[in-house]
Amino acid sequence: QMSFNKTQRVLDASGVSDVNQEEITRLFYQQFYSVQAGMEFNLNSSQTIGALITANSSQRTGNFNSENKFSKLNEPVDSGLITSSPLKGKGFTNNYNLNYRLQADSGKTELTMLATYTPYRSNFYQQFYSFLFSGKGDITRIPIPFQTTNTTDVDIWIAQMDFSKHFKNQWKLETGLKNQIANSSNQILYEENANGDYVKVPAYSNNSKLNEMISAAYGILYKDWKKDKIQFGLRLENTNANYSGSTPQQYLKIFPTLFYQHDINEQYNLSFSYKKTISRTPYNEMVPYTIFVNKYTVFTGNPMLKPQYDDFLSLNVNLNKVNLSFNYAFVKGMFGQFPSSQDFNTMVTYFALQNLDQSNHFYIDVFYPLTITSWWKTQNSGSVFGYSKSSGKVLGNEYSLSSTWYNLKTDHTFTFSKNIKLEVIAYYSSAYTSELTHIGVVGNIDASLLMTVLKNKGQIRIGGSDILKRNIYTSDQYFANYSSEKSRYGDSRRISIGFTYNFGRLSRQTPSKKLGNNDALDRIQ
Repeated sequence: QMSFNKTQRVLDASGVSDVNQEEITRLFYQQFYSVQAGMEFNLNSSQTIGALITANSSQRTGNFNSENKFSKLNEPVDSGLITSSPLKGKGFTNNYNLNYRLQADSGKTELTMLATYTPYRSNFYQQFYSFLFSGKGDITRIPIPFQTTNTTDVDIWIAQMDFSKHFKNQWKLETGLKNQIANSSNQILYEENANGDYVKVPAYSNNSKLNEMISAAYGILYKDWKKDKIQFGLRLENTNANYSGSTPQQYLKIFPTLFYQHDINEQYNLSFSYKKTISRTPYNEMVPYTIFVNKYTVFTGNPMLKPQYDDFLSLNVNLNKVNLSFNYAFVKGMFGQFPSSQDFNTMVTYFALQNLDQSNHFYIDVFYPLTITSWWKTQNSGSVFGYSKSSGKVLGNEYSLSSTWYNLKTDHTFTFSKNIKLEVIAYYSSAYTSELTHIGVVGNIDASLLMTVLKNKGQIRIGGSDILKRNIYTSDQYFANYSSEKSRYGDSRRISIGFTYNFGRLSRQTPSKKLGNNDALDRIQ
């Protein structure tokens, strides 16, 4: 996999702006391995117990090459740095799950209990070799080589119980309890080779730990009438988190949900929904760390990060085949990657994940399937209008950014014969703002040829993704003493060939098992 980043950073300390033009090429190879095994026993006609084990591992090797060119604004390059960073890493995520299920009253009452243990291990090693050059391209100095080793260990324990009950007159209740414990450690070893041997540098090395426990209880009440449905839910969460070298965090939060739907007839209905959600910080971002791209671009952890809270409101209207959705989101504490500090003497910029004050988003979604001919069918969707605004503090100053935007996707299926179909998907996104960053236009085309063989039991798929030459993304940030213009592309064109064979449907299908750890896995990076 390859990607290319080109960034121009302008740092203004005293009216004379310094410019750092940085180009980074990332090339790495990844291997993924996955295995799953499970079993289930019927204790009787209404009770089952089961066990499930999954193992996922990955390895990657590669090299990051970066070039930094320095100058005064609108002046020729006066010096630069070229850095080569070979890397290798490996990691695994395992899941060990035990579950119990009880069904009674002809399926009207159900109880499930589960316990899941998830260990995650990651080791990432990188070396940095570089040399400085003058404006004429001559080598002026070879900096001391250095290397970093990042070791991450995360252990997650989950216990969960869910209960549901159907009552008379189409009433239903769902309720449950959950307790989640996560212990995370992150070790950064930074070593410099000044005299032929690598020696640890304590200023850039650390060993940080996070202990977190989340206890939650929820209840959801449903009621169905002939033409109306209503759902009301409430979730209560208590979080205790202790970070090494930082102030412990404790907070109790309530998350309500509401849904109402009215059916006018079989083809027309409208619905309204509201929900409040939480997005917790990735584990490794909440502990102090220092990761170098090169000597001038450094990413650090932020123990002061708070969770992100989202309030969603949605009005949905179905008009025959057309679906319209009017959506509004109020976000408090949105995560964003911004410069956290600058050293104007050394030209080093430090970046960290940070919380914004608030963000507002309004957008109108449309879904419209259309049959053009008997052999040409389409599905069209997208946000036909959107408005976003965010505000927050960066480098000690308040900023606000807003934009209007839209995005479209159209999916076309061409049926050439009973056994041959062609699928073409095109998408386009206009320029927009995200957090406090300007994002440029992007679009591409995917296509797949499907051929049914072996008496309709087999299917051959020949697909091409990102058929256009390449995806190019641009983003800009503008703050008081810092501005950045970035362009990035990934050579993501792919051709894939796949074969699927249907051996027949099983007479008994076991529902997929819940592990209860999806939100925790989303926080592992």
